[in-house]
Amino acid sequence: MIIVIIGPTASGKTTLVKKIYKYFNNPLIINGDAFQIYQEMNIGTAKISSDDSLFAHYSLLNLKTPDEIYSIRDYQKDFRYAVDKALKDKKDVIVVGGSGLYIRAALFDYKFVDAPSDKNFVLDEKMSNGELHDLLTKKDPVSASKIHPNNRKRVIRALEIFFESGKTKSALIKEQKHELMYQDVHFFFINPNREQLYQR
Repeated sequence: MIIVIIGPTASGKTTLVKKIYKYFNNPLIINGDAFQIYQEMNIGTAKISSDDSLFAHYSLLNLKTPDEIYSIRDYQKDFRYAVDKALKDKKDVIVVGGSGLYIRAALFDYKFVDAPSDKNFVLDEKMSNGELHDLLTKKDPVSASKIHPNNRKRVIRALEIFFESGKTKSALIKEQKHELMYQDVHFFFINPNREQLYQR
């Protein structure tokens, strides 16, 4: 069984985990907050204290230093490895955090496209924004219509996806069925009013 608890910072997620923990089979607790992945990022994240009795049961917490690069794709890979191992060991899993995109990418069939190698796509850095956008319009008109020509980074990324996969970004998105990767998953959303959050 996988329990997913989502809510804003200081909404009471950790308190809820402490209350329900004893009702599950030695559950693995997985951090679902993008900032709590990093060590020393404690202020403003409501990260569980290392002195707390549940701290040792957490996974993907304090995983990296702030100067290390850790992408959402890295999180997806580490998350699924941890969950698969826990379920294989007949353990329940509790996911707790406020980063919805990270949690969705990990639990659903969210696909990533590798960045292209030099052999697959060679970008002429001298190409202007307009020239790049014109090229994207020829290869992926749907994406081109949604990206401003001056947004060079997004234009290049859409081109990279096309030259790496042979498919347009819009086509790859359509291929995703947005289905859960696991069975017996239960979502709980904590949404206190703003006054309560401000008081905390």
